[in-house]
Amino acid sequence: MKTASLALALLCSGAALAAPGDSSADGRWRVEGQGPSVVVLDAGQPVKTLPARSLAGGEASAISAVRYLPQRRSFVIAFETLPELWELSIDPEAPPLFSTMTLAPS
Repeated sequence: MKTASLALALLCSGAALAAPGDSSADGRWRVEGQGPSVVVLDAGQPVKTLPARSLAGGEASAISAVRYLPQRRSFVIAFETLPELWELSIDPEAPPLFSTMTLAPS
């Protein structure tokens, strides 16, 4: 199992990993992995497309999993080849997030 996928599995406390896309609890928001891009949809309409590249701006990767975390009102994104996890919050009152969470190679 890839490092990021393993970290996401641990983060989700054993919950089954979704396909590369997941929706918010109310169904309004959806985040999908589409090739080397992360697509954010609001009520089914694309509102943001982010390149799935390392936050340092280098290597691109496909998305291996997207998981909605209802307690945080955010999505966590794991990549096939990047040692990073991304968190995208949909909560306008959310505190600032770290810019990156780099995982050490195993």
